[in-house]
Amino acid sequence: MQCYAKFIQKRAAKRKRASPRSPVAAAPVVPPVVGGGPRRKILLLAAFLLLGYYGIATNWSVYELGLCVLGLALLWGPLGTLLYILLRRSVADPTVRLTLSYAGSYSLTTLVYFAASVMGATWLFYAVLLGASAAVVWLGRRFLKTKSIELPRLDAVLLTIVAASLVTTIPYNTKVTLKPSGDRVITAFSDHFYHAGLEYELSRHVPPSQASVRGGSPERAYHMFPHLTTMLMARFTGQSDMLRAHGVYHYAAITILICLALYGIGFLLTATTTGGYVCAFLPFLFAIAMRPILPNALGYFFFTVLPHAASTVVPTLGTSPQMYSGIAVMYAVLLGIAAMLLKPRAERSDYVLPVVSGLMVATLLRFRVHCWIATLPVFLVFASVMWYRSRRTTWLLSAVVAIAASALLYREMSLPVYLRGTNELHLALSGLSRIPFYRVWPFSSSIEHLLAKLLSGTLLNWTWEIVCLVGFTVWDIVGIPLCIVLALVPAIMKRAQTIGYYLFTMAIILCSMVVATCVTMGYDPYSVPAQFAYHFGWYALPLAGVGVTWLVLYVQRRMRHAWILWTVIAVISGVASAWTQRQFAPSVIGPGTVITPAAWDAFHYLKESTPGNAVVLSSSPSVRQMALVSGLGGRSGYLDMAPNPMDDQASRLNPSDNRFLALNKMAVAQDPVTVCSVLTSTPITHVLEQASNPLLPNLPCLQRLWTGRDGVTVVWRIGNW
Repeated sequence: MQCYAKFIQKRAAKRKRASPRSPVAAAPVVPPVVGGGPRRKILLLAAFLLLGYYGIATNWSVYELGLCVLGLALLWGPLGTLLYILLRRSVADPTVRLTLSYAGSYSLTTLVYFAASVMGATWLFYAVLLGASAAVVWLGRRFLKTKSIELPRLDAVLLTIVAASLVTTIPYNTKVTLKPSGDRVITAFSDHFYHAGLEYELSRHVPPSQASVRGGSPERAYHMFPHLTTMLMARFTGQSDMLRAHGVYHYAAITILICLALYGIGFLLTATTTGGYVCAFLPFLFAIAMRPILPNALGYFFFTVLPHAASTVVPTLGTSPQMYSGIAVMYAVLLGIAAMLLKPRAERSDYVLPVVSGLMVATLLRFRVHCWIATLPVFLVFASVMWYRSRRTTWLLSAVVAIAASALLYREMSLPVYLRGTNELHLALSGLSRIPFYRVWPFSSSIEHLLAKLLSGTLLNWTWEIVCLVGFTVWDIVGIPLCIVLALVPAIMKRAQTIGYYLFTMAIILCSMVVATCVTMGYDPYSVPAQFAYHFGWYALPLAGVGVTWLVLYVQRRMRHAWILWTVIAVISGVASAWTQRQFAPSVIGPGTVITPAAWDAFHYLKESTPGNAVVLSSSPSVRQMALVSGLGGRSGYLDMAPNPMDDQASRLNPSDNRFLALNKMAVAQDPVTVCSVLTSTPITHVLEQASNPLLPNLPCLQRLWTGRDGVTVVWRIGNW
């Protein structure tokens, strides 16, 4: 009996040490899947079936897949592999190190190419890749011979999560759908074609020589790196269709990077593979699109039980490709922060991780300026505090690198090649509360009326601005369930390093909210201040993963076969996410523009047979609104996606180039001479006449270049008359 009593006491003490409040001390809920056991084989089979389905749905061929893998290995492999070797002391886990290395290569390869192109020495980029490859060969032979570096193993669970996540993104990969009649229907938001047009322009000039949606005018000094990355992917893989490189290649790479980065963050914060799996699972496989409780006219960013799909995933993937790319880099930064926190007193010679983290923070300026504005000051404070506590110069080094690289990138944005005034920020009330869908959340009207009774004037405006942003964030973006998890996470996190990550993330959210209320762009009051809140759901996901991991491990300790329960829940959630998003995404995009076979041939002719600096006017207003000339034809449009802030700014700077007025003059003109006089006074070099909107006949200033199969669709060149 005494032995039994001692056994009970020891078991109670062991349970106390492994408190359910600390996921770090708990065992993984998913038993290790190693060797050739049946569970591993089932997971691998499921992963390959999911990947096969994804490949068929997105029209991959074996040959194209081989070219893509080879090209991306040549593009990101040199720097990624070199970083993997150099980070061996900073990041112990091979999978996490591999993720951080290739996420760093994703951003830094683009940075190196951009820097080399701006200096007019593109050859320097290829020299860097060759140098990195040579260093990899030399270091690799050295470390493999001594067996001092560990290679990552294939994780069947993580592979299955990544494959399933790719399947959920299928509705956002295909931008144009072919119908049995031969017509094609646009199934994507217009921004995708605008960005594809910018990618075509970057393939010819870096920085761009003209705007893709306002040919003849300078481009905005705005997000450039996501589009430059797509261009590099297309170039290295031999893909001539920039829209496919943009929507399929790049989206697949971003999805994989996000899943792996979240796995790394979850693994480091919870010290369990379960935490990594949970964090990797959440962004795409727990994105169940639900009906709105309070609908708005926009169709997304509304209040519902779980707003993650409707307010985070669908708007990002469906309407903002550059935000999607920026989130991947942001997660790479957060992964670097988590890795640095685990070794706050790292060796003095360990400079690689701080330098890489500082450079990735700086690249956010051109990947996603919203992330950069909020992250840079928090990162500098964070580095200063960690330096003060540890007295290690590596922390100061990371801050210096971030400041220096950011300063150089911002200086480049001030070059005269860009549209003047598009790189400026001003301190002023941003006016978010005037945006209609920002005001649609529970009790918003009552709170506004109450504030109007208590306050007035400037104080009322600022107070309502802050309250409106907080209400929109809590109810419509983050959601009540996730807010509750965020409030409970500090009680779950036991280690100082994980609390540091929590404070870093919450500081970014708080800084974003402050900047969103008091910063605006002179030419565009919406793009920067109003979009800060759209990132909060992404920022909070790793912390939500910590909370869910605690719950998973808590159940695991009290159920013998809890992994079966969680597997069933995961399958149901993944299927529900894929199915509901497939139903919801088309409602966000709306009815698609129809492209006839002759019009499709005309876009192909423009891309292949007209000069790269051509400025094309389409006679169809719907084609101009969707930016199809630049997105499909690869040439700059005369005035696409109008009205837009860039056209407004260009018109303010040069009032004589009023393109709305020019189009109206051509529309009301009754004789060919008037039309030609307007055409020849503009930067237009080519005109695309489409069957739905024919031109006046016998225009003397037009020379026929190509006629479509319908005999009506024509590509004209502006000539002398």
